[in-house]
Amino acid sequence: MTWSNWRRLGPAEGGTTVLAVDFGPGRATAGFGELAPRLTGDWTLWEPRTFTTGSAGDGDPQELVREWASYAAAQGTGVAAVIGYCSGSALACALADALQERGMPRPLLVMFDPDAADAGLIHDYYTTALRSFEGFLPDAELERARDLGDHTLSAAAGAGPDGLTALARVLGAEYERVAAAACLAAGMKPEYGRQLSERLDTFLGYLATTGRVEDSVPARAAARGPVEVIVSRQQTVPARFGAATRAFDVTRAALLDDQAVADTVTALLEREAVR
Repeated sequence: MTWSNWRRLGPAEGGTTVLAVDFGPGRATAGFGELAPRLTGDWTLWEPRTFTTGSAGDGDPQELVREWASYAAAQGTGVAAVIGYCSGSALACALADALQERGMPRPLLVMFDPDAADAGLIHDYYTTALRSFEGFLPDAELERARDLGDHTLSAAAGAGPDGLTALARVLGAEYERVAAAACLAAGMKPEYGRQLSERLDTFLGYLATTGRVEDSVPARAAARGPVEVIVSRQQTVPARFGAATRAFDVTRAALLDDQAVADTVTALLEREAVR
């Protein structure tokens, strides 16, 4: 079986399919790439490559998960579980629904530290990324970029789902301009600035996509089948995702790289296999 546009994370090769929804590698916190090898049993985690390059915020998230579900159904192997991390949990909920709507057995849905992506979160990541240029550019230049971010955030308020896409696009473009200026000032190759800006643009687009999932989707998903919500230390679960079912005394950054968490996931998958 070949899953084009999907990344195989393991632990088994050709095992029972588990679909994992997250931004992917390149982030400081542990991801499903760290969780997969800690699992035991005949499970194969697949993670979409959708968000590896280019802007991801322009499409309809429902169309995206329908495409994923169509491809998964075509493999003919079934899907035991759909797992999502942080804001990817919203897409995981929608994907579980889409698989069932294609006539497949309802998969187990597991969310890890689910969070809702909104305009404020997109803006926060943008302003945090700007700090990496402090010392390379005049304060006035960075202040201009922050002011533009604040203004764009205010304009996005109340604009609905499409406002997230517009916000991500504007902030991504401004960051690209600032990154190019910083590289020029520091005597670095322009390619480095392009890599930085592409990465942030893609991530902001990813957040915009997950944020456009309707608020009602997680509750509907929870009503349709088995759901587990696993949280790290002091993590608050937004109301739209329901209440935590299991909590672990680990940091958010280490949640998916913790053996006790992995053992719990293995047990949940094994339980699902005999349901």
